[in-house]
Amino acid sequence: MMVGTNTATSMFAGAVISWGIIGPVLVRTGVASGVKIMGPDYTGPWEEFTTYMSMNLEDPVNKPSPRYWLLWPGVLLMVAVSIVEVLCQYRLLSIAAKVLTHRICASFCSACQAIGMKATWIERYSESYDDRSDDTADESQAIKPWMWISGLVLSIIVTCLSCGLQWGMPLSMTIVSIIMAVILTVLAILSTGMTDMTPLTAIAKSSQLVLGGMTRGDSWTLAKAQTLNSLGGAVAAGVANQATDLTADFRVGFLLRTPPRAQWIAQLLGSGVAIFLAPAIFLVFASAYPCILDITAETCAFSAPSVSAWRAATIAATSPTLPIPKSSGIFAICITVIGCLVTIMKHFYLVKERQKYRLYLPNFMTLGLMMVIPQPCIGTAMMIGAIIALLWKRLRPASYEEYLFSVLSGMIAGEGIGGVINAIVAIAGVQAGTGIGCPAGMC
Repeated sequence: MMVGTNTATSMFAGAVISWGIIGPVLVRTGVASGVKIMGPDYTGPWEEFTTYMSMNLEDPVNKPSPRYWLLWPGVLLMVAVSIVEVLCQYRLLSIAAKVLTHRICASFCSACQAIGMKATWIERYSESYDDRSDDTADESQAIKPWMWISGLVLSIIVTCLSCGLQWGMPLSMTIVSIIMAVILTVLAILSTGMTDMTPLTAIAKSSQLVLGGMTRGDSWTLAKAQTLNSLGGAVAAGVANQATDLTADFRVGFLLRTPPRAQWIAQLLGSGVAIFLAPAIFLVFASAYPCILDITAETCAFSAPSVSAWRAATIAATSPTLPIPKSSGIFAICITVIGCLVTIMKHFYLVKERQKYRLYLPNFMTLGLMMVIPQPCIGTAMMIGAIIALLWKRLRPASYEEYLFSVLSGMIAGEGIGGVINAIVAIAGVQAGTGIGCPAGMC
C-alpha cells in the first residue's frame, strides 16, 4: 500500500512474466524441469507432486529448474540497473566527491598542525571550498570527531579479529573488504538520498567480484574460497546497510530538530541491544524452520531470495567456469541491456515537461527482484495493496492522509509479532490446527 502504483505494477508484471509466462515456457520446451517433492520412490496420490523452485545443482547447466534459470537474469538486472541509477546522478556524485575531499584535507591539516607541520597547498584547498550546511545544532550538541572515530576503529579491530579467528580470513582480505565497504557505502548513502533506493545487491556483488579475483590466485579449496567471498560481500553490504539506515535516522532527527548528540547516544544504546537481539531472533526462526539453513530443501516457509542471489554471485565469482545455462545467460544480457537503456532514458530524456511520463516506465529493479523471488503471490499482494491505497486516496483523501501510516504500521508490527509467535509454536511442537488446503500434508 505504501510502495506506489508504479512499483506495485512492476512487481506484479514481473511475477506474471517470470512465473506465469517464462517458467511454463521453459518447462514446456524442455529447457528447464522440476523435481518430484515426494522423491522418486514414492507411490501414492502425491506421486506427481512437482516443484519447479528447486536449487539443486547436480547439473544446473543442462537440467536447471525454472527458478535457477531465472535467477541469473534477475541478479544481473538488479545489479546493473542499480549501478546505472547511481551513475546517472553524476552531478551530485561530483559534488559529494568535492565535499569529501575537502573534509579529508581539513582533517589532514588539523593533524599536521597538531604535530607542528604545515601543508600550505592543502590548507589553501581546504579553505577555498564553501561547504556550509544548514545544521542549526550548537557546539554543545554536536558529535565530536572522537565519538565516531573511536567507534570506527573499534569496529575495524573487531571485524578483523572475528573474520580471522572464526573464519580464517586473511588480514589483507579483511582490509580490502573494509576499504571496499567504505567506498561503496558513500555511493549507497548518495543513492538512498537521491533515489530512495539502497543498492545493497550491487554493493555486495561488487565486493564479491573483487574478492573473487583474490581467492582465485591462492591455493584455496572451492568451499573455502566461497566462504571468504561471501564473508567479504557481507562486510560491504552490512556496512552500507547500517550506514544508510543511520543516515536516514539522522535525517529525520534533523527535520525534527533533535539534538545530534542525544540521537547519537540513543542510536548507540539501540545498537547495543540489537547486537544480541537480532542473532537471538534468527536462532528462534532457524530452530522453528530448519529449511532456511538446508540448501537441499525443496520447500520452505521462507523463500529467502537474497540467499539465492548471494549464492549465485558467490558461485560466479569463485567457480573456474560459470555454471549458467546458455539460454539463461543470453536472456540475462538482453533484459539487462533493455533495463539499463530504459533507466538512462528516464534520467536524460524524460525530464522537465516529459518527466510526468516516468510513471509509465516499468521499474526494472523490481522486475529483477520478482525473477529471484519464487513466490508470485508477493507481486499479487503488492498489486492488491496498491489498488486499495489508490482507491482510498481518491475516495477519502483526508482519511488517507491521516490514517495510512498508522494502519500500515499496525499491519507490519502485527505480521512481525505473528511470525515470532508462529516460530515459538513450531518450536514447542504444538500439533493443534488443520492442514486443510495444504498439499501432501506439508502444513
